Amino acid sequence: MLQMKRWIAILVVCTLTLGCTTQLKVLQETRQTITPADFVGDGAKLTSPQEVLFIEESVIEESVNEELAEFEFVVEESVLVPKRVDAAVIVESLVGQVNGRPIFANEILEPIADQLLVLSEESNFDITAFKNSAKQQIANQMQAVVKSELLLSEAKSGMTVEEKRGLFSYLQRVREDMASSAGGSQSAVTRQLLDEEGQTVDEYLDFKQQQVLIDQLLREKVSPHIQVTWRDVLREWEKNKHQFNVAGTVTLGMIRVSSDEEVVIVDDLFTRGESFSTVATSAGMDNGGVWDTFELGEEGLAEIDVADSIKTHIVDLDEGEIAGPIKIASSSYWFTIIKIQEQKLASIWEPQIQLRLREYLYSVRSMIEENRFLERILADGSYDEFNEMVDRILHVAVTRYMH
Repeated sequence: MLQMKRWIAILVVCTLTLGCTTQLKVLQETRQTITPADFVGDGAKLTSPQEVLFIEESVIEESVNEELAEFEFVVEESVLVPKRVDAAVIVESLVGQVNGRPIFANEILEPIADQLLVLSEESNFDITAFKNSAKQQIANQMQAVVKSELLLSEAKSGMTVEEKRGLFSYLQRVREDMASSAGGSQSAVTRQLLDEEGQTVDEYLDFKQQQVLIDQLLREKVSPHIQVTWRDVLREWEKNKHQFNVAGTVTLGMIRVSSDEEVVIVDDLFTRGESFSTVATSAGMDNGGVWDTFELGEEGLAEIDVADSIKTHIVDLDEGEIAGPIKIASSSYWFTIIKIQEQKLASIWEPQIQLRLREYLYSVRSMIEENRFLERILADGSYDEFNEMVDRILHVAVTRYMH
């Protein structure tokens, strides 16, 4: 085609230059079949590989910009969100950033989706009631994500090259152990994790990495500030030693009948050596005649909380002994001591008690120091206004659960 155009141009130039001094010839109509080869060869070519790279990058950038032009979009409800017939919902929305990482609504809403669905039903789909209940849950989840992200950023910023290599080796061992436990099958590992944790292998390893980094950071930044001395343990013991003592108890059994004939039958059964539970069951008593369990005071059975008319008959009994028949009002009774649990007094010199007290004090002080450290991290961290992010996520939740 280009060659044909050149011949036409030459013909025009010649005509203009020489004039019409020769006899015109009749133009003959010609037809030419165009083939794919006609599109190859004489077209413009890029002069260098740099131009090719420039065009590719331009195309990619233009495509990315089109996708990121609008983060929040509305579509008809799909299987990914709670079903409300014929309602449009926000599938995803950018709600803010934490240390430069974008935070999307699904990251906050998915872990509490079940709770929000229950709240929507309990509120009878009243938007105001739903907002009042859901906002706190969303704020709690948002706070956990913000804290986790800030802690991760702090942990990663202080890692040495050796620590990064060690973390990589640890995660590689975790991956290998998981595959080994599943017979070397990666697909089996993936299915198991999806069934048990709802995560892929990579998501699980990412979670383990975050866990290791945060634990290491807290050990380095928080643990050095926690001290529990022997004096602290003694002071805690004096405040709460009663909680370590085991009170004495007694479990009583009772049989009650109303007629003289029943009294004869019960006495006859005891004479033949039948157990208390067997006789009680024959007499129609529930649970083998077990009556109740009472706490023993310093004076033992004399202080249990029963009527004096009963206490006088059981105060001198030993475990397994039976008293009766005892006529009280219009009924006859038999009582027994099924079990006595002696009081146990704890001592500060017991190793297990010292360990429990020390662990308790350490956990309390760890929580205090962690909160102080988190407050410093939150003060120094970079993130969008917290309440504004919560309000954006609440808006997305309303479109999903209340429309």
